[in-house]
Amino acid sequence: MDCIFKSSTLRGTWLIDKLGLPNPTKSIKERERYIQLVIPVAVFLAAVPFGVIYGFNVWLLPLSLSLYGQDAIYSLRNGVVLYSFSAILPATAFFVLTLPKQLLTMSTGLLQLIATILFLVMAILSGICIHFKSDIGLFFTQLLLSGIPGATGSLVTVIIAVTWYREVKRPAVGAGYYGFFCGLWPVLFSFWGSALAEVDIESSMYIAGGINFILQLPAVFLLRSADELPLESNANIMLSADEGSTNGETDTATMYESMNVSLRDSTVASSYRAWGGTSSNKETEGLEDNLLPKEESTNQAGFAEAQVPTLSQQEINKTFQTWIQFFVWMAAFIPGFALKYTVSPVMSAVFGASLLLQTLSSFAFLFVYAISRLIVGFIIGPVLTVKTMLTFVTILSPICFFCIGILVMKGGDEIWRLVLYIVLNCIIAFTLGTKKVLISPVNLSLWGVNNLGTLVGRTMASLCFGAVIGPIIIWCGLSAPGDIYIDNTLNTSVQQQAELESFVGGALLILGGVALFACFGFFFLVKPHEKHVL
Repeated sequence: MDCIFKSSTLRGTWLIDKLGLPNPTKSIKERERYIQLVIPVAVFLAAVPFGVIYGFNVWLLPLSLSLYGQDAIYSLRNGVVLYSFSAILPATAFFVLTLPKQLLTMSTGLLQLIATILFLVMAILSGICIHFKSDIGLFFTQLLLSGIPGATGSLVTVIIAVTWYREVKRPAVGAGYYGFFCGLWPVLFSFWGSALAEVDIESSMYIAGGINFILQLPAVFLLRSADELPLESNANIMLSADEGSTNGETDTATMYESMNVSLRDSTVASSYRAWGGTSSNKETEGLEDNLLPKEESTNQAGFAEAQVPTLSQQEINKTFQTWIQFFVWMAAFIPGFALKYTVSPVMSAVFGASLLLQTLSSFAFLFVYAISRLIVGFIIGPVLTVKTMLTFVTILSPICFFCIGILVMKGGDEIWRLVLYIVLNCIIAFTLGTKKVLISPVNLSLWGVNNLGTLVGRTMASLCFGAVIGPIIIWCGLSAPGDIYIDNTLNTSVQQQAELESFVGGALLILGGVALFACFGFFFLVKPHEKHVL
């Protein structure tokens, strides 16, 4: 057990060497092979918990009926099950907002090990709470134990993936892989999670926790940050940089500059130009004429990467753009997560869908969500710029929500109505997945690599708050009539159904308005970093 906790094991290449995998410390060629072969697998295994974190909607109805009885109705009190599984989001936000640098400089292996064990303990205790029918116990179990696993998965893993692929000039590919795997696990969970829930909801918690632990454990020894595995020929340079650093961090770009490897970083001025602005920074005046040729003025990922110096937490907190972007990102994520986390309840209550149809609808949403993140990660740069893609999805999102809100309010039992709802749902899944992939590239474009961890952490925190608010809006729509049974077979009143459709449709229109605000925010409010503080 002692060897497991040694930093040489949890910071080094122990399992990599045992398996004969490419060792990124030996040469640039081995480093590139490690990025291509090992990082995707390590990120895939590290993302296992997202099966439950993002796919829990298939548990909502069976668990609600188990806790509250077969005649339970939709109400804000009975929404504790939804709040419980959403509790991981504010818990995650707390850690990524308060401890981003500590999380990113801690031994990746040790952090992954802690997260893996905590997730297993959380699953076991959740099963015990369900056994004793304690929804409040379930809520606090999820809230108190999910923060570190959530922060590790949503911040540390994505930053590691992005920074590794940044070395080969394709950071968006790292974000794409991460996003695809975070969506793939919930897709798989849609089927085996719902199957387990039908047999025994309590046991499904234990089984899910055990499977997650077994699959996630190899990531403890495979996933490493680029700073933890420097080239051996550059070890002394890395050590000197580390000792000279005030915060214990080592800049990957500095390492590569020492090795004469070109990282075509753009200037602050080019970042402003990319977003339609002009630089007011005196340090960048006159640089426009000295930039690389226009076709090379952005990095090989196809977007500008701002050269902003490292900012302290206090400086970031006092910057207007920090808070503008926080709330615009939150508005961008509220609508998509509202549907993502409530696929099963809406399909059951509004359309009277069977468990199989709920599962298939959940599968369709999560599959599109996952595959869009992978595809978008590869096409950003070679095909489309970050700004073009962000503009497209932020315009498309409110259009879809207004259409789906009107569709639900219209009512009726025609089959085309159900099919169109699922299609619109899948388009919304595409917009949500794309926005998540764009988090890292947009922050690189606006704030530079030196502030990437902190700003991505803040964006993930805004996502977490948005992902809590969104589903509650839908749940309020389901609860508003006051007499809608969770078991849809008990809902027989035509007037009752019409009232439900009116409230749920209204909630979807509200979400469309939120999405429209996000579109406005990205068009007119979000700008590159400026030195204007509160």
